[in-house]
Amino acid sequence: MIRFGEKLLRDFPASRWKSYIHLTLARAYAARLILTYPAVELDGTNRPTTDPDMLRRDAIAHFRAFLEENRESPEANSAWREAWRLLAGLPPSPIHFACTD
Repeated sequence: MIRFGEKLLRDFPASRWKSYIHLTLARAYAARLILTYPAVELDGTNRPTTDPDMLRRDAIAHFRAFLEENRESPEANSAWREAWRLLAGLPPSPIHFACTD
């Protein structure tokens, strides 16, 4: 999901969906960050090896990019709250996120 979203941003920088791609990526980075916390049960799945600080920075950057263009959107309040949590060094809010093949 993250690789595909980042590629979309590179390939279509002027897309009208750009800000929502940022929001989706922000949530994907935050979801991956949640999986780095030791208290999260992964049912035998390996923890991500990505640096948690990098995941946090990437999530914040994408939340900011979304908010720059969408301060009045219905999603803006939750995006702002999540960005604030991450900026404060708190764990991400539980995010229900699913990927399918």
